[in-house]
Amino acid sequence: MSPSAGHSSKPTAEAPEVRAVRDNATYKIVGVTMVGAIVTEMIGAARALIGTTEKITEISFPHPTVSEVLKEAAEDAFGLSLHNPPRI
Repeated sequence: MSPSAGHSSKPTAEAPEVRAVRDNATYKIVGVTMVGAIVTEMIGAARALIGTTEKITEISFPHPTVSEVLKEAAEDAFGLSLHNPPRI
């Protein structure tokens, strides 16, 4: 299931596919992958997440915007996502 949409696994302009990759040893985001027509709008924000120790839940993302998918992907990397089932 797409962390961005919760409805489809296929990226669209409204709901791009965004994944954040976490290093389990350091508990930091080490990479972000994004696929979709408008992901170039989020590259700066994605880069800011890489290596940060700030809690993603304390970073404010405007609502409703496409950039919210970035927060959702980071939350999913840490098992905090409300819209994706827990990983086993």
